[in-house]
Amino acid sequence: MERGQRWNYSRCGLNVALSRNQRKRSRFSVAPTLVITIFLFIQSCVPGPMIDHKVTAYHNVAGAIDVGDPKSKVLATLPDQASLAGWGRPREATIINGKKVEIYYFRTARVPDGKTTDDELVPYLFIDDKLHAMGWTAVRAFTNPK
Repeated sequence: MERGQRWNYSRCGLNVALSRNQRKRSRFSVAPTLVITIFLFIQSCVPGPMIDHKVTAYHNVAGAIDVGDPKSKVLATLPDQASLAGWGRPREATIINGKKVEIYYFRTARVPDGKTTDDELVPYLFIDDKLHAMGWTAVRAFTNPK
């Protein structure tokens, strides 16, 4: 092929004419995109560091929460768990005897087994937007009275 001559090739069913310099640039412009895509894919499959960060953040502020605190204060103080959607537990809500009852679960530990189990979570029980219980024993005592 002579200098300056254009080269035709088909990409995704489209005929594109590129010079030799353009072909070289196009090969190298794909590499960073591919590397970034692979990195993001791997990060999405390995949530461990993200979970560990949320667990550490939880332990740094959990002592500031006490029974009787309003729900708005508790949710503003504890780290947002929304980014752990597939690695946490969704909140539960119902109405019992005319009172709004909600249980929020916060990730407090991580066992690197790829599963989320109750021992990695702490439940927070709210009744009419006030914190009434924290932890499995307290929540079970409320939800299963003798």
